[in-house]
Amino acid sequence: MGHKERLMQYLLDNEGITQRQATEELGNTRLAATVHTLRAEGIDIVSIDKIVPTRWKTKKGEAKSTKVTFYKLAIDDNTKTRTNSLLARLKSKVPNLFKKN
Repeated sequence: MGHKERLMQYLLDNEGITQRQATEELGNTRLAATVHTLRAEGIDIVSIDKIVPTRWKTKKGEAKSTKVTFYKLAIDDNTKTRTNSLLARLKSKVPNLFKKN
């Protein structure tokens, strides 16, 4: 299973993913490139910038923060569930993802 398939499965099973999660859990050090490829194939992936604390402190002892990008599949805002049309597109774009081994 390649980066695209692993990422698609992760996005289906979880709320979303950051670069750190992709590196640690999927071994994907180029998440943005994989997202770009999936978007080019018609998969609707949303990018959300989030501010997160770092391990570093300011001179006043306050936590420093940085911006990270959080990627997730587009979902139906009314029901907060993925639509059947999205799943149908996923199955057609990444057919091996849903094949039982």
